[in-house]
Amino acid sequence: MSDLSATNFSPAATTVPYQNGLEHLLAEMAPIRQILEQRVLQMTKYFESEVQSPFRGYGITPSEALEHLRRAADETAATEDPELTARVHRFRPRVRVDATLQAGRELPLVQLKQLFMLNGFELDVLLTCLMPEFFEGFDRVFGFVQDDATLTYPTVGFMLDLFCRGHYMRAEAGQSFHAGRPLKYWRLLVPVGEEARQPLRKRAYRVDQRIVRYLMGSNLYADDLTDGIIIEDADQTGVPVKHKALIDNLIQSAGRGGECIVVHLQGPQQEDAVGLARAVAGNLGWRLIKIPLAALFHHKDWKLDALDLVLREAMLQPAAVLFYEDNRLITDRPDLSPMLAALSRKGLLCFYLGQSPVMVDGIEPAINHFKVACDTPTASERLPHWQRAIAAAELNLSPEMAEQLAIRYPLSEQQIDKMFTRLSVRLNGDGQQPAQVMHLLKDVINDYSLRPLDDLAQKIKSPYSWSDLVVHESLADHLKAFRNNIAHQFTVYETWGFGAKESRGRGVTALYSGRSGTGKTMAAEVIANDLQINLYRIDLASVVSKYIGETEKNLKNIFDSARGTNTLLFFDEADSLFGRRTDIHDAHDRYSNLEVNYLLQKLEDHDGPVILATNRRKNIDEAFLRRIQFIVEFPLPSEHLRRLIWQKKIPALVPQSAGLDVNYLAKQFEISGGDIKNAALQAAFMAAEAGTPLTMEHLLAALRREYRKMGKHFPGARLNQHDQGFVESPEARRRKKEVRRLGA
Repeated sequence: MSDLSATNFSPAATTVPYQNGLEHLLAEMAPIRQILEQRVLQMTKYFESEVQSPFRGYGITPSEALEHLRRAADETAATEDPELTARVHRFRPRVRVDATLQAGRELPLVQLKQLFMLNGFELDVLLTCLMPEFFEGFDRVFGFVQDDATLTYPTVGFMLDLFCRGHYMRAEAGQSFHAGRPLKYWRLLVPVGEEARQPLRKRAYRVDQRIVRYLMGSNLYADDLTDGIIIEDADQTGVPVKHKALIDNLIQSAGRGGECIVVHLQGPQQEDAVGLARAVAGNLGWRLIKIPLAALFHHKDWKLDALDLVLREAMLQPAAVLFYEDNRLITDRPDLSPMLAALSRKGLLCFYLGQSPVMVDGIEPAINHFKVACDTPTASERLPHWQRAIAAAELNLSPEMAEQLAIRYPLSEQQIDKMFTRLSVRLNGDGQQPAQVMHLLKDVINDYSLRPLDDLAQKIKSPYSWSDLVVHESLADHLKAFRNNIAHQFTVYETWGFGAKESRGRGVTALYSGRSGTGKTMAAEVIANDLQINLYRIDLASVVSKYIGETEKNLKNIFDSARGTNTLLFFDEADSLFGRRTDIHDAHDRYSNLEVNYLLQKLEDHDGPVILATNRRKNIDEAFLRRIQFIVEFPLPSEHLRRLIWQKKIPALVPQSAGLDVNYLAKQFEISGGDIKNAALQAAFMAAEAGTPLTMEHLLAALRREYRKMGKHFPGARLNQHDQGFVESPEARRRKKEVRRLGA
């Protein structure tokens, strides 16, 4: 029908543009309505009388069918000429279509035909199946003309008889219902009832609801695509210069059409990767569909029907598609071959952001495959972006501050622009105080980057400085060397060129080993406070999981969230995570070793500082020790250091008795700095309860509690309240007498 020629019509009367797509759609369905009306009139010859009770209501009479058809005709009366035959009327819309398109108006039906390359018969089939969605009572009309009240939608046989003459024409037109033809390949039509149990001529079809909405001018995506899909408008800005040539190439390739383009986005800068996809789509005037693979892949099986809906949606929008791996199990990465095979047949522009290999060899039709590395920019590459953003915001920051920002925060150009947009809101025009600007900028970056880390780690705000840390001089030198490695990465790696051939992460890792209370956590706090960086202590209870793969997923979240945020990660009791690998005796050993191997990989790739603290160094896997730049032993403090710790842990504001002697405490009790801190604090509470100055009795009682907690024998003396001197306790004297007696 769509190939009919024009006869007996006036061009002047038919060149008025359509007001909208709905008017055009109704005009296209009008000739089909006329044919159906003729079919009803023909069928009335076989009815001698109207259907009467008791069957009325179960079927439809000829007069009722004609009434529904004429009511539908009234809805399009403004554009219909009843004098024209269906054949002439079928040609009329073509002229008005041209006039409408020349007027700059979009017609969804025309776009749909062009997108999916529908022929004339397929377009007639689509319009016929669409009529029950538009006109009330047409479900009953189709039941009447097909002589079966249960058939509320047209069958293949009915439409072949309606539009085709002769067996050969019907046989050729019947190919339009093949799975490889557009109507079914793109799911423009969906079966009514059980399609597989019916012969072809008996199968009934309706138009998919997404296509109905599209033809009515709606851009809402299919209801089946609500699982994680995001469709967003794309823009053309914020693309790194190094990717501009690639973007131009992709735009030219996608503009030509006809081939499938898959761009594999690799590297840690996921936001840059998404920005690149958004820029390509924006330059093409398209939107961007983002969908996680979890919505398409479940239990090692691809949901190809859902994938087809996504690709159809990309055609309708139009849009590029970005597939990305979310926080899936590390051991369950999918084989992309089925997805790639489906993509190759669709000829769309797709992006893949993930770690699974993209193997396109042997797939037909061939896929035009690109690989794009979205690596973290070096500090030298970041510095111009920071300088430009500072100048654009008219902030009073020195060149040295810009260099510090470039060193501390490995953000991309897009991320820097986003940070300064948020900073301008908080500054509210007041950007003349450098200290204030730096403080607010740090808060903005932390709020933006560290939210996922807050769920798995504890942020520590440290009040300590180097003067508060009482350790051996050699230990302090070792800690300062670790601090210097963090502080001078830009100078060594960028200015002096040591990073030119550094392919892995540039982070620095230290192992703090020593018994509890020797200052490991405090040393980490001192370094973080000195360098003005974030310190996060990893909560092992929220990281380690009994479920296979969950521990790796949590660790991935930690390292990914800490990347580029100027954060020091502190793994306390690290031996529980970084323990030795074992021989594989069962499945549990295999997955336990997998966790250790994954940790090794993340430590090597991480670009920030990491501290592993343990009091069981011998339990740490040797492979970790080889990858650790600093191994720092925290011994128990000497008598001199204990004296200094006692003095620092008892503030000057505390009222003290005359007999309080920290020299005796330092000499008599060989305990850690943490134990001294606890004892001093408990003694202060005892003194406050008693309403007296802090005395030796309070300190000795508190120390006795600390020894009891440690399960050790208390070696000290008590204070004789009569002469304020130190005497041995009765228990100590009895033990000495017993020792002398046994020795004799």
